[in-house]
Amino acid sequence: MILSLIISGPESVKVANFDVYLEPVIDELEELWKGVAGLDILQPLGCRAFVLKAILMWTIHDFPGYGLVSSCQHQGYKACPPCGSSIVSRWSKELGKAVFEGSR
Repeated sequence: MILSLIISGPESVKVANFDVYLEPVIDELEELWKGVAGLDILQPLGCRAFVLKAILMWTIHDFPGYGLVSSCQHQGYKACPPCGSSIVSRWSKELGKAVFEGSR
C-alpha cells in the first residue's frame, strides 16, 4: 500500500490539524500490527486461514514535512532534529538567515 498525502494551498496540513489527517491511517496500521484474518484461496481446504500483519517501514517527505511528522523543530535556531537543543547556531547578517556552524 502506498499512501500519499499532498494537500496544497490554503487548506494544507498544519501542525494543529495534522492528527486529523493521520488518524484513519494510524487506526489501520494498529489493526494490521495486531493482525487481521485472511483466506488464501490458492491453498487446499482446511489450510486457507492465515493472519496478515503489516508495519510502516519508512516515510518519505521534505524537511518541513519531516518536522511536521516528527513534531520536531525544523525552523529557526534549533532546526536540526538529530542534534536537538545541542546545535550551535547564529544569525548571519550577510545571508539573512540562521546558520549552523559545525553541523553537517
